Amino acid sequence: MKTRLLTNRQMVVLRFRLEGMSQVDIACLFGTSPQNIMEIEHRAWKNIELAINTMISYYTLDARFLCTLKEGSDLFDSAALIFEEGKRIGIPVTLGAVDLINRLQKENPYRISGQLIRKDIDVYLRDDGDIYSG
Repeated sequence: MKTRLLTNRQMVVLRFRLEGMSQVDIACLFGTSPQNIMEIEHRAWKNIELAINTMISYYTLDARFLCTLKEGSDLFDSAALIFEEGKRIGIPVTLGAVDLINRLQKENPYRISGQLIRKDIDVYLRDDGDIYSG
């Protein structure tokens, strides 16, 4: 039975890349081409995205879609949008602004850089006012 989406080789390549190694250096260690390492890394990130999307589906089963934070927008402006949309549908967001921004950053580390939203983020609101994003 498969217990994870990443192969051992994908995990090793990602670990080396996170440590700052180049694909060329990793290819030399493995005795393969940089193109092969690039493909291993690409497939690993695709598997990670699949896992993230699966978790988003699970966590939002009991939530309603609230809004999309658009690529290129400012994170701090996005917090105001979330509060406005929650108010508009009659469910106030229970988090304060700082906690909301921290939650968005924690749940979307690869979609946010500093204050910049690098990739669209869908935000969901539960009836109790808690949010989930991804």
